[in-house]
Amino acid sequence: MAKPILAVADTWVFPTSWHVAVAAEAITAALFAQCGYDVSVQYGANQPEYDLMVAKGDRLLKISVKGSQDGGWV
Repeated sequence: MAKPILAVADTWVFPTSWHVAVAAEAITAALFAQCGYDVSVQYGANQPEYDLMVAKGDRLLKISVKGSQDGGWV
């Protein structure tokens, strides 16, 4: 079961799959940026093929990001 992230007026709010996906992409983008990569994020939902593009020098990578509500790795 997912852990609640916020209590508002005695009601627990659980993260949805959308929250998890957005957070996973943001964390991934931040980590690549900290490693010196230029990061490009696609605008809009359900963009095909990749979530992020990262570039460093002559190297360009398309990145697909998957997140999980329990924090597990596949």
